[in-house]
Amino acid sequence: MHARELAVLASWLAFNSDSLMHSLESKSSIAAQQYWTSFKCRMQRWMNDLRHFEMDARNLEPEHNPWPAAKVVVEEILLSEILTRIWAAMMSSREKYHGAEEMEAVARNVHASQVEARNRALRLMVAPHQCELESPMEINGLRVHLERWTDLLLAQLPNSEMAVRFAFDVRRMTDFTEEQSSLTKEEIRQNARGYSRIFSDDLLNWTSRFAANPSLNREIAVGIIACLEADRFEFLGLPDATYGLWIEKQGADTQSLVDQLVRLEVEAGDCLLNMENTPQAQSRIARINPQK
Repeated sequence: MHARELAVLASWLAFNSDSLMHSLESKSSIAAQQYWTSFKCRMQRWMNDLRHFEMDARNLEPEHNPWPAAKVVVEEILLSEILTRIWAAMMSSREKYHGAEEMEAVARNVHASQVEARNRALRLMVAPHQCELESPMEINGLRVHLERWTDLLLAQLPNSEMAVRFAFDVRRMTDFTEEQSSLTKEEIRQNARGYSRIFSDDLLNWTSRFAANPSLNREIAVGIIACLEADRFEFLGLPDATYGLWIEKQGADTQSLVDQLVRLEVEAGDCLLNMENTPQAQSRIARINPQK
């Protein structure tokens, strides 16, 4: 999965946040663990890659240009931050009304680590040796573009006071929020559909087709989708890129229900067997079926 598909998932979460905030499954410890584990693994890979790129740049050889590979990693870091901030804002808003939950703590930790990765990537972009490799103007243009989109998406969340904590530009997000408040519900829905199309097109135009960690990106998306009630996906129309993950969630939920029913039947059978082995039960059985 490309990181831009994570960004599309973030936009879907933001534009449907009002409905999704009230339908998050409370039993999310497994999902939180998967989200955290997958992110930490990807974070470690990012840090290792950036460290190697920095070493390569300091010892630059004429026949070796590390920037094309570095650009893919930096791009993935910048794209991933949209989902990180949207999800952290949603979880923080939910925690305010439903009490502390594991997913909220995980989302905040992921956000803090994401900022660390972003800062490391930006330092690589602006380092003096970078001028010898390739101009970072293109990737910097992507950064500015994504930051603006992130603030726009955060403005869609119902709790703007909490969401603004994760904005890149507080004034800009506040302006977006004020514009949102002056619209009718139908205008908001129309804007959401239009923004979603423009956002997806922008991501295709601004990003490369390569992904640094496609499998881990997918696992991160799975961890988030696992926190959402399955009926929300069909009702709100999950993005095409993550539709297959919904199908997998349905299968997992069904299997979990079957396992639970089987476990209950086994426990009921064991309980009945234990009851039949009591002296009182043996006495009743003897009266009903006397030994000949």
